[in-house]
Amino acid sequence: MCAASIRFSKFYGVDFFKGKKVLELGCGHGDIGAFFADLGADVLCLDGRIQNINFAKLKHRKVANLKFVQFNLENDFSHFGKFDLIIDFGLIYHLRNVETHLKACFAAANDIVMETVVCDSTDPNKVLFCSERREIDEESLEGMGSRPSPFYIERIARENNVNFTRYFTGDLNAGSQFCYDWAHKNDNRLGDDFKLRRFWRLTEAAPAVADAIQRDGAQQGSSHDAQEDQRCPASASSIAGEITNGGARHKR
Repeated sequence: MCAASIRFSKFYGVDFFKGKKVLELGCGHGDIGAFFADLGADVLCLDGRIQNINFAKLKHRKVANLKFVQFNLENDFSHFGKFDLIIDFGLIYHLRNVETHLKACFAAANDIVMETVVCDSTDPNKVLFCSERREIDEESLEGMGSRPSPFYIERIARENNVNFTRYFTGDLNAGSQFCYDWAHKNDNRLGDDFKLRRFWRLTEAAPAVADAIQRDGAQQGSSHDAQEDQRCPASASSIAGEITNGGARHKR
C-alpha cells in the first residue's frame, strides 16, 4: 500500500470510510480502491485501459463493494454521479486537459485527495506538455501528458472556491524515486522522470470563505506565491487556514 494511502487513511480514521461512496480515478490494477473497499467504502474505480480493468477485476474478485469500469479520463466523468471522496493519485500528469479534469473532480465531490508529478515552476499559469508512450500501461492513454506547476493546480482550485491543504512532506517520499518535499528552483524541470511530486487534500469552501479565497487568490496570483515554504501545509486562503509506491504495482 502506498504511503499516501496510509497517510490519509490515518487522517480520516478507518471508520470514516464505512458506507462512503468513493471514486478512484486512474486505478491501474485497483490496489488502492480495494484497500478502501475493505474498510467498508462503496468504491468505483475508473481506468482507460481495458487490460488494467480486467486484471483488477480478477485480482480483487473477492472484494465486496468494489466496481471497475473502463473509461477515458480525458473525458467528462460527471455521469457517474456524486461521491463522498475522490482519490486522484498518479493520473493528472498523464492527461492533457488538466483544468477540465480538475473542474470535473470539483463537481463530482466536495472532498478530493490528489497526487501528481509537476513541473518545477511557481508560475500559476504554467502547464508543460510532453509526449508519452501509449503502449506503456502506466503512461498516457492518448500519448500526450502534462506537467502543471503546483501553483497552477492551486489557482484552479481557488477559482472554483475550493480549499486546499498541502502535504509536501518527506514522510511521503519513496526512497530516491518519488519526492514530495523538494524545493523549487524555477527551472521548468518536467518532474525529473516522475520524481517531483505534490500532494493535496481539496475541499469545498463555505460561501463566506469562498469570497475570501477569490480575494486572496487574486493577491497571491500577482506574486506567483514564489516565497512560500513548500514543505509546510498551506491552504487556499488566509481565512480558511492558510501521494505512489504502491504495493505490487505502483502508478508512475
